[in-house]
Amino acid sequence: ENGGIHFILKVFKLKGSVFPHSLAVALPCAGIAAGLKTLAVNGYLPFEWNDTVLDNAVWTGFSVLVGFLIIFRTSQSYVRFWEGSTA
Repeated sequence: ENGGIHFILKVFKLKGSVFPHSLAVALPCAGIAAGLKTLAVNGYLPFEWNDTVLDNAVWTGFSVLVGFLIIFRTSQSYVRFWEGSTA
């Protein structure tokens, strides 16, 4: 069957799915981030909003780097797909 709830069940299946591996990586990272944020908000972890965090150049540089990496990997995967489909 191809429609409705069957599509959603296929997305979340365990065998052959990437979700179990991605959750094993993402959930610990999310837990650590939430714990650090909670400690910082409650004053147990000293955190000051210094110029590095508020500087726009840092965020701009990071965004450019991430954008370049995404474009490079997408371009590389497209080239591999094209080579595979025309061979």
